[in-house]
Amino acid sequence: MLLSRVLGAAAGRPFPLRVRERVLGPAGAVHTVIDDPTTDIPGRAAFYSVPGRGAPRPAPAVDNACKWGAGAYLSTAADLLGIYCATLQGDLLRPTTLQRMVFPGAPRDPSGRRILEISGWGEGAAAFTAADLDSGVVIVLLSNAIGPDYGPRVQRAFGRLRDLFDPAR
Repeated sequence: MLLSRVLGAAAGRPFPLRVRERVLGPAGAVHTVIDDPTTDIPGRAAFYSVPGRGAPRPAPAVDNACKWGAGAYLSTAADLLGIYCATLQGDLLRPTTLQRMVFPGAPRDPSGRRILEISGWGEGAAAFTAADLDSGVVIVLLSNAIGPDYGPRVQRAFGRLRDLFDPAR
């Protein structure tokens, strides 16, 4: 969060505006916005918590507006896919930067394929994005509910979806 303030100050422009100019705009992410609970955001999903047993219940309201650089954005699957693809295609980072930052340290799944995974969650919501760097398959999973074992379940779903859409399999 502090880094987002420092970057905004160094750029002489507020961090959210800089993100819009340098990332969201070029990626075509028109539905990605700061999560401000005081603003009416069209299409905002209601968030739910799912206990180990029992019915989902509304998640507690959280004011994420201060977390600009640490996950304070609401987005759509299409926008996240666009950001991911723009990054991997070299539209947001130089290809040499991407090669140095991502590819050498990309973890491998049990079959040896390089997987780039970015996920996050908060009160009642979760996002999981992953790319199989060898096949080019990119998958985005969003949920407006979160409960126990979210991480392992989503990773298993990614593996099954990747296998379904991977032309090499």
